[in-house]
Amino acid sequence: MSGPTRYLVCACAILSIAESAQQDVNVSRRVLQNDLTTQRAIAIARERRLAEEREERLFAELEVRDKALRAMAREFGGTREEQAAVRGRLEELIEEKSRLVDAIAQRDRSYAAEVAEFRRQIAGLTDTGNPELSGALQRFADGDRVGAFPVIEQIVRAENVAAERATAIRNAAKLADFGRRRSGTVREPE
Repeated sequence: MSGPTRYLVCACAILSIAESAQQDVNVSRRVLQNDLTTQRAIAIARERRLAEEREERLFAELEVRDKALRAMAREFGGTREEQAAVRGRLEELIEEKSRLVDAIAQRDRSYAAEVAEFRRQIAGLTDTGNPELSGALQRFADGDRVGAFPVIEQIVRAENVAAERATAIRNAAKLADFGRRRSGTVREPE
């Protein structure tokens, strides 16, 4: 192989590795965003008692499995394949929790708006090149609130902005409904 050809082959291999690494980062970022959003959404649903009894039981079951998988991931020193399997099971669990949150969001527009806004806020936080922030966000998601202290304030701000925007959406809907009633386009029940 000639010098220029060898150089081209090496350059292509490096680009391929870089693209693969970026895809891994994007997948990890999306999983983290979904994990943080789902955790917050579950807390809101419980706080406001939006979940039905069956959903509450599922939340409890999923929480037990979540803690066990996270403990296994922290303490497990197996092969890369075994570690990847644990991470894969955790990602599946996060997806399962997310589907449950989506079911509740379909019944409650205010909840759906707040969860969507929190997801948007978290996406902004996780879209960072700062490895300390990324690590702190992951520690927060894994339940290490003390280790994640540097980002707790930012997460609380995201929660507050999401709640404020959800309130604004609810208020706008109420005003629009009132305006339609006042103008006569919606008739009051007799």
